[in-house]
Amino acid sequence: MAGLARHVDPDEIIKNLHDHPGEASRRHIHTNRAVSQTTPYSSRYASQQEISKFKIPHEGAPADSVHQMLKDELDLDGRPNLNLASFVGTYMEREAEALIIENLSKNMSDADEYPAMMNMHARCVSIISHLWGVQKGEKAIGTATTGSSEAIHLGGLAMKRRWQEKRRAEGKDTSKPNIIMGANAQVALEKFARYFEVESRILPVSGKSLYRLDPDLVKENIDENTIGIFVILGSTYTGHYEPVEEISKILDDFEKKTGHDIPIHVDAASGGFIAPFTRAKAGDHKWNFELPRVKSINTSGHKFGLVYAGVGWIIWRDESYLPKHLVFELHYLGGTEESYTLNFSRPGAQIIAQYFNLIHLGFSGYRSIMENCMTNARLLSKALEASGWYVCVSDIHRKKGEHTFKGKGEVVFGKDDESSADYNAGLPVVAFRLSDAFKKDYPHVKQESVSTLLRVKQYIIPNYPLPPNEEKIEILRVVVRESMSLDLLDRLIADIFQVTQTLMDTDAVDLSAFQPGVSSIEKEHQSQGHTKQNKHNAKRPMSHGPAALVVPALKRHTATVIMAHGLGDSGAGWVSLAENWRRRGKFEEVAFIFPNAPHIPITVVSLMSIKRTMELGKRWKDEITCNFGMHMPGWYDITTFSELAQAHDEPGILRSREYFNSLIKAETEKGIPSTRIVLGGFSQGGAISLFTGVTCPSKLAGIFGLSSYLLMHGKIKGLIPAENPNKDTPIFMGHGDKDQLVKYEWGQKTAQILKDWGWKVDFKTYPGLVHSADPEEIDDLEAYLKERLPPLAQEAPSDS
Repeated sequence: MAGLARHVDPDEIIKNLHDHPGEASRRHIHTNRAVSQTTPYSSRYASQQEISKFKIPHEGAPADSVHQMLKDELDLDGRPNLNLASFVGTYMEREAEALIIENLSKNMSDADEYPAMMNMHARCVSIISHLWGVQKGEKAIGTATTGSSEAIHLGGLAMKRRWQEKRRAEGKDTSKPNIIMGANAQVALEKFARYFEVESRILPVSGKSLYRLDPDLVKENIDENTIGIFVILGSTYTGHYEPVEEISKILDDFEKKTGHDIPIHVDAASGGFIAPFTRAKAGDHKWNFELPRVKSINTSGHKFGLVYAGVGWIIWRDESYLPKHLVFELHYLGGTEESYTLNFSRPGAQIIAQYFNLIHLGFSGYRSIMENCMTNARLLSKALEASGWYVCVSDIHRKKGEHTFKGKGEVVFGKDDESSADYNAGLPVVAFRLSDAFKKDYPHVKQESVSTLLRVKQYIIPNYPLPPNEEKIEILRVVVRESMSLDLLDRLIADIFQVTQTLMDTDAVDLSAFQPGVSSIEKEHQSQGHTKQNKHNAKRPMSHGPAALVVPALKRHTATVIMAHGLGDSGAGWVSLAENWRRRGKFEEVAFIFPNAPHIPITVVSLMSIKRTMELGKRWKDEITCNFGMHMPGWYDITTFSELAQAHDEPGILRSREYFNSLIKAETEKGIPSTRIVLGGFSQGGAISLFTGVTCPSKLAGIFGLSSYLLMHGKIKGLIPAENPNKDTPIFMGHGDKDQLVKYEWGQKTAQILKDWGWKVDFKTYPGLVHSADPEEIDDLEAYLKERLPPLAQEAPSDS
């Protein structure tokens, strides 16, 4: 039975609520007494009411308030440019963005309505077809898709239908189609098989096959029911290109023996916009329509096609390979249109943006960007392996044909005139893991923790197992996209090393908060570390600190430069110095060593000290801050900035001196005379270099300090060897007269003290320079090194 109901007078209710603004707020009714809105934060959503989340509200809200609330919530997202897990582009030029915004409302399904846009779509298909080696006499056909997933489904479906048509024409069974792919295949390939009822034969990968589709296993698994092979040009795991041409030859041989014609679909989601432009191409092998067995290729425009997310492409080499009954004719949108996609309506703006990139960048522009990506990926790979802590599973940084890591001593940083053609072909992907030696020395450090701590710094770098059969190996992976500049890469390398060092310095019990495993009550109440007062009792000596970065000599190694970084920096921060000289053909017989200071408690730290480049003339405020003993890279503790030359951590200074002497000894044991070794550094690194050099028991070729000062000058005389082997070793010092951290006067005083003691010091002043190094100073340092370390073919200068 229905209940009784009474008439409701809404006008009366609203009138009564005028005197109850709180109740009105809860019911989404605005009143005269409710808080007025002048900014989004003075609206009811600031403190009285949350925005509706799961049901549409009865009353709307001001646009500026909703915009601000949503914007604030979206601030919780990561930074797209630091999402180094993704292949999808996060940068487009302003003009391209403007075209996207201007055409957001255009629908790709309305071809008759937007003929200009459809012309651009057709041009993109033609341009991409030619990039992929479309053959004369064939009529390539293709379409834009929402991404590579849709494109792969279309390519797979076309292969299935062609196989079915052929089998039916021959009167054969069509109930057992299968398709072959490697276990490294992206999930979209498996989705195709499951959604379209095709048996997926997923072949295991191995180190032998470079973690990609194994041609030998392909040979063993093909049969008359194989509709095609998915071959991947750029594995998402490691960036390796799969051997398209080798697999094509296997299928050629199979057809000769059996008469079964098995096609290849190339999943070039990333590689489709890399292989055509890089000088490495796909190695020395064909991969595209130059191979008759390759019938279709897909790519993602929103990956290395450099468009924002939402566009992919698939091309068939000839229209005969696209079964006619997959193509629909539409007659209800104002004209006759053909459709061969899974989606119907789709945004057209990305197609316009793709055409913009193709025309704006041209072949040379794309080549420049892709080569830059490859160069930076190689640099990251080499820096990681040079540390000794990591080994790369990817191999685009290894010379063509070399696929195994031979030890950090084999790491050679590049020359200016090299290109991707000198190395293995592949995607600009760096897949790396902790080295076996590192895991042996630091068994408590879990690789997943590196990923977790980098996330704290806003980087997204995934840690995950390799495909089945190799799943015991976990890798960290970085995708080097267009927006990974050299400056950002420099910071990334430093942050990876800093995070690794933090984990090394932390006891296993302290890692349970962010590592897999069960946390414990005990963890909250105990630590196996040392207090600041007892830090000298630490069991971990300086020699166990982060491995130094080494830039080997290009020719026969006859000399070495050891350069120490400043407080809060890392060796990676100065590697570009040697690389610049390399590009200019300088110091080809010289190896450069860039040590990494251990993370130690620092009492005070300058906000300026962790920046090597400062704005000229900036007025400094609050330049010194208490660091409360927090750990950071340093050669010794700093307790005050008022008297840098006196108030320092003497045990730390002496330990660092011992470490640098060990580096010098290691070089002499390799056959490099100490008289062919120069020791120097910047800021704190320069101070420890001056201190070590002056007190070194071996004769050095040179000593330099940039923005540096003399340590323990009241005691240093007693540490100088009686024979004083470096009394005649020329010392180079450079200092900016506007340096407010390591004051210019301290540099002058240091030079004068050393001169008074009999040393030959060349002290140069750089007007207007703050606590940094500038090109003029670097040029002077280059001249000094050139004088002290001439090629052995030339006679070394005398010290008199």
